[in-house]
Amino acid sequence: MLVLSRKVDQSVVLTCPDGTVIDVMVTRIEPHKVRLGVTAPADVSIVRRELDGRELRVVSQEGGTDGND
Repeated sequence: MLVLSRKVDQSVVLTCPDGTVIDVMVTRIEPHKVRLGVTAPADVSIVRRELDGRELRVVSQEGGTDGND
């Protein structure tokens, strides 16, 4: 596992073998959670790990989730 330190408004760019580029930006840091913004093509599925095969939460490209995360 690669572990990186980032500050608010800093990002990490992932480039897949097929050329797909995914940008993950730190948008807010609070005492017990970090909010991330993900910019990726619409065909890229983004799922929270803790769902672990349960019902998947759909995340829209425009508005994000319902904010209860």
